[in-house]
Amino acid sequence: METPRQTVTINAEPGETYQFQIEKPDNRRQAEALVRDFSVAVVSSGGQTVATSSLWTASGVASDSQKAVTRAPVPDSRPATAPVDATAATTLEQLKLLWGDASEEEKREFLRWAFE
Repeated sequence: METPRQTVTINAEPGETYQFQIEKPDNRRQAEALVRDFSVAVVSSGGQTVATSSLWTASGVASDSQKAVTRAPVPDSRPATAPVDATAATTLEQLKLLWGDASEEEKREFLRWAFE
């Protein structure tokens, strides 16, 4: 089953762990019902719901209840000694470099391909 695109914005606290809480259907009929009114919650390690998803707006213009967010910055996870030259990097390092440079559409296409 595929749901419409969702967006969620949270104010993450340092050291806190968050999980997505998604209702899991027992059968196809329940899954189809969930698709029509899909929502996901972000829950802190203490069990508190800190955010709930809403429908993604393709225009990128946020409604009054949403903030326009493109993407949170992700710190470079490569160790300081990691090679910068892709020809000298391992396959995994090369994939990480490519992923960082890929557009959102390229990432979606890759994930569709990888999980089919």
